[in-house]
Amino acid sequence: MAELLAAGTALGVASSLVTFSDVAWRVLKRLKEYNDRTGNAPAVIKNISAQLPVLIDKMTEVKLETEKGSVSINPQTALAVAVTSCDELIQRLDVVTKKLLPEETDSRSKRIKKAFSSVYYEKEVSKAWGEIENYKTLLILHFTETKGAVQELETPRSKKPIFMVPFERDLKFVGRVDINTDIKQALQRQRRVAIAGIGGVGKSQIAIEYCYQFKEEYPEAQVFWVHASTVARFRQAYQDIARRLLIPGWNDPKVDTLQLVYEQLTDNDNCRWLLILDNADDTEVFFPSTEVKSKTQGELGGVARYLPHNSSGLIIITTRDTRVGRKLANGEKPITVLHMTVQEAKTMMLSRVLESCCESDLDRLLADLEYLPLAITQAAGFITETRITLSAYLNLLSANNASILDKEFDDWRRDSETSNSVIQTWKLSFDQIKRRHPRAAEILSLMAVLDRQGLQSFLLYENNEQEAEFIMALGTLQAFLLITSEKGGRVFEMHRLVQLATQRWLYLQGSLSNWQERALSVLSEKFPLGTYENWPICEVLSPHAQVILRCTFESKSCMLQYARLLNNFGWYNQTQGQYKAAYKKISEALKEREKALGKEHPDALTSVSNLAEVLESQGKYEAAEEMNRQALDGREKTFGKEHPNTLTSVNNLALVLQYQGKYEAAEEMNRRALDGYEKALGKEHPDTLASVYCLAYLLYRQQEYNTASELYQRASSGFRKTLGLSHPTTIACEKHYSSMMQKMGQDV
Repeated sequence: MAELLAAGTALGVASSLVTFSDVAWRVLKRLKEYNDRTGNAPAVIKNISAQLPVLIDKMTEVKLETEKGSVSINPQTALAVAVTSCDELIQRLDVVTKKLLPEETDSRSKRIKKAFSSVYYEKEVSKAWGEIENYKTLLILHFTETKGAVQELETPRSKKPIFMVPFERDLKFVGRVDINTDIKQALQRQRRVAIAGIGGVGKSQIAIEYCYQFKEEYPEAQVFWVHASTVARFRQAYQDIARRLLIPGWNDPKVDTLQLVYEQLTDNDNCRWLLILDNADDTEVFFPSTEVKSKTQGELGGVARYLPHNSSGLIIITTRDTRVGRKLANGEKPITVLHMTVQEAKTMMLSRVLESCCESDLDRLLADLEYLPLAITQAAGFITETRITLSAYLNLLSANNASILDKEFDDWRRDSETSNSVIQTWKLSFDQIKRRHPRAAEILSLMAVLDRQGLQSFLLYENNEQEAEFIMALGTLQAFLLITSEKGGRVFEMHRLVQLATQRWLYLQGSLSNWQERALSVLSEKFPLGTYENWPICEVLSPHAQVILRCTFESKSCMLQYARLLNNFGWYNQTQGQYKAAYKKISEALKEREKALGKEHPDALTSVSNLAEVLESQGKYEAAEEMNRQALDGREKTFGKEHPNTLTSVNNLALVLQYQGKYEAAEEMNRRALDGYEKALGKEHPDTLASVYCLAYLLYRQQEYNTASELYQRASSGFRKTLGLSHPTTIACEKHYSSMMQKMGQDV
């Protein structure tokens, strides 16, 4: 088997020698055309155009030597490394240079996009060529040993420390000075530090900038970059490190490359190094659970054990999950990366949008983008590419158009395998949470369709749910920095962009409407009738009810829940003196209930009765009387004349008759209600006392003061006992009684 592997590797080297020249000449042709078109190509492209023909000659010489048999290609030699690596990199240059030039078949929009993207692809060309240059010395040494002095590509350099940061330095990097200082101070106390933050907040950009500053301060140091989003990417990064360091055995298929790099960096105390562990978000990559271990071959125990440690090495971890960051940093609390300051955000946007912009529009847009670096960069890219104004982009965003946050754009500062849109960036977190913590994903989904602030834990808690599971699920969302808590950890808030992104995620899954229906079900159950004792809970649920009532529902069950929420919310509006809002909600509730249940259904009659009270409060007494009689007739048929619900309609009708000055009819209805309540509910029941209170007021209006006084005293005393001194009904009753007694010239 080993012989077959070695033979296969040798064939791979030979194949690289064959293909290199053809691909390299194609690249040269493209670069010449690009230089001719632009008239002022960057220096790196001119340098490649000058140097690449010489490199082609040297690769051709190696090919001829192997064909003659004067050179035997051993796959484990430095020469084989140089040949295969140069071939891989020229293939990459072939792909990138193709993107630089528009083709005849390209549409106008694609040509414009390529023009805007040229800076990004120029950076990619520079990066690939920089890696090719790392292998020049190996080729030079080969010819020096076999042929003596040769014409060299350039004077052989002394071996330089390796700097494996796959991104150019961002000359427009903005601020984050405090975070940089925090990292430096932390690394003076510990060998590992984690920086945690929501996706797109700029963690990787901070790490990139820190690498360049570290290199300036310690030019002899080695700097490594490890993409850690998956085990495969972690392993690939370690293979690249082993190859660049030329660690003996790096290309031996029987050698564990992870262990090889771990031992090299752990045992070498004389070499200062910095390792960036980027996108270390998935705990299963580093600390797999038993279930994952049983399904995974090779990385049992996770890759965390391959992170090197010695007195000369430092590790910076970037992560979205603070819990993963803490574990990888040996239990040290991660440095949290928050959104930019207002000034940092302004500087960043203005450095990327060339046209002048309105200061107020800029302030509003940055606030709507919540000062998130990725959102700012994405907005700037969209504005530049489409040439719209900040105001126009702001209008798109203000319309809750989450799709605008799903647009991809080219950003050479981000990992090529990482999305450059806010939606897709956060989708990685959402998908991971759904996969690893399903209950947390459910809570996030419910939060996404409610108001983003004042998210009460009792809205999110399921019946019969284990409290420990609920707390762990919320902890997961907080660890990913998707929500924040307030008021003792029982009330939560989502960032606006997180909510928009989650809604978009649910929409793309086809489950947004399902979660809106679930939210409706929860609210219709939790939102009580807006009586005095329910005011506090109605107040905190009102914003969520307003959001969900703007949604569209179709099924009969949903429409009944919708009507119930409308009715209860409308009654709360009524008790708060918001009569227009109350009338609109209760009217709509009545319409839906009559449509689904029929006009004689108790729920429909409740809405009729409630609507009558709203009309009465608006002074529309004739309409209120008509609605009250409709409710009374329906309830007498449905419940009978002595049922408490029927008596409520009797009492309500008495009030509206009284307000119209129809005192005799009103008194008759009042006494009927009172007599019925006393029989059905007892003399001390609040509804009975309310009827006593109404009769007292009616007799007062008819100047029957003595009888009214007796009834007022009875009602007041009863309200104090059953409702309490501070209840609005108690206060109103005593106020009316006091007013009457003062009018009579007596003290209460």
